[in-house]
Amino acid sequence: MHLVTVLPAWMIADGEYGDLAVGRAAEFGFALEPESVDVGAFPPGFAQSGDRVPVTTISGSVLRPSSQTPTIVDAGTLMPVLHGAAPSGDGVLARGRLVVEPLLWSSDGVLWPLLPDGVRLWSVDRIREVATDSTDLDISPAVSEVDHDAVYLLDLSRP
Repeated sequence: MHLVTVLPAWMIADGEYGDLAVGRAAEFGFALEPESVDVGAFPPGFAQSGDRVPVTTISGSVLRPSSQTPTIVDAGTLMPVLHGAAPSGDGVLARGRLVVEPLLWSSDGVLWPLLPDGVRLWSVDRIREVATDSTDLDISPAVSEVDHDAVYLLDLSRP
């Protein structure tokens, strides 16, 4: 399984993911920032299109593990937080940006104990900084080197 996800500049600047490097493994949970959400009976799955800042399409069932947690889309192979989701139990087809989510899915966050499969080990295959052009990086930038106008992309894979 391969996917591309956005690593927000503010997360790097806050020191959330300062040790990422190409070729290393890392644990990630995700969120989907949707451009659109349709409610219906859609089979679980995901697809990505576009290589600059990819659009991710995810379909599956909406879960709300507790009243204290945000909604999740169980897409079978991915379980991202879905901002602005349909009510729990519905099926959805959502399109948007897939974003690394370190706070809710961390070991002391609200989601990890309830849905441990939401966080999985991934291989970091590529790190890109996308501004006026695209630059490949060997490691994520240091806190002092973050370009807040750029988008940072991670190419990830799982066996």
